Amino acid sequence: MTILYIFQQLLSILLITKFRRLYAPISIIIFFVIFFYKENSFDLVMYQEIVIFSDRYEFLFDKLIDLISFFEKDNKMIITYYQLTYLLTASIIIFFFRESNYKLIILAVIFSSIAIMLGIHNNLRQGLASIFILLGILSYIHGYKLIAIIFPFLAFGFHRSTFLFIILIFVFSFIFFISYKNIKNKKKHQVMIKIYLITIFSSILTALSIIYLIFYVDNFTFINSNFVNYYMKDNEYSEFRTPLFIKFSLISIVLISTEYLMKFRSIEFKIDFFRLLRLFILSLSFSLSFSYGFSEISNRIFYLYYAIEMGLLCFLISNKFFNTSVVIICSYAFAFNIWNILGGL
Repeated sequence: MTILYIFQQLLSILLITKFRRLYAPISIIIFFVIFFYKENSFDLVMYQEIVIFSDRYEFLFDKLIDLISFFEKDNKMIITYYQLTYLLTASIIIFFFRESNYKLIILAVIFSSIAIMLGIHNNLRQGLASIFILLGILSYIHGYKLIAIIFPFLAFGFHRSTFLFIILIFVFSFIFFISYKNIKNKKKHQVMIKIYLITIFSSILTALSIIYLIFYVDNFTFINSNFVNYYMKDNEYSEFRTPLFIKFSLISIVLISTEYLMKFRSIEFKIDFFRLLRLFILSLSFSLSFSYGFSEISNRIFYLYYAIEMGLLCFLISNKFFNTSVVIICSYAFAFNIWNILGGL
């Protein structure tokens, strides 16, 4: 399965050739071959077991499991139907690109992204919550303000960490809107360089705030707050995870490469927003990883990076930035975390 996944990502090279239209149908077929034939592993095995006591988890997750359980009694099939619901929810993203000439390609990119592959094959709750967060962002920047408010509440119903993610995105958005508005009349490359610096600096300050907030809240409550669940150096899957420093180093290379292809310049508001938001999340997670005990919360926050990059890819494809898109998608072929959940090489 891993070899098939790697082939799927490298197949994106077709996007910069005259055979571009072949990419989407082949990629989608490969996705569903992996989906239906991959053996359950890691968290999926756990999810099969918790179907009978899903009421211990978030409200909407519990209710969705209950609804599926009403029609299906086999635990494995219940999780399969949950995964299909996840895919249908992710497909809503296409609505925001309905006027694009590359809707099928965008759908293929969504399905083959790290965000979806990790979410559907491992992080079912946080994965679906991240999709709702992305839908909320897309709704807001497309002018659907009421719907943008609803989506975060749906996300919170599947994973409690959504509360932290929403705060982080709000902080970034506030900084971005002010910065972007004040320097938008400068030369385009000057705009991005200054916002790069502002974004990185603000992410470091945010990381310090999180560290001290969790430290004081947990100590004030005698280590009984929910935050203590995120303050840990290792967990049962740490041996399977790529070390944070290696992960951040490799992804930083990809990020810098794609920014280089876009000539370190401002393009348009929506694309710039997602470009800077992914830099904010990457820098924030990297900053947190330096503090003892915060590797787990860093990994949890970093998952949001993949969802944000998936949103960026949709805009890049829609705006014909195929070279940049191919660099990102091809880099997914070397996602060691996906290799692990697919069974390894």
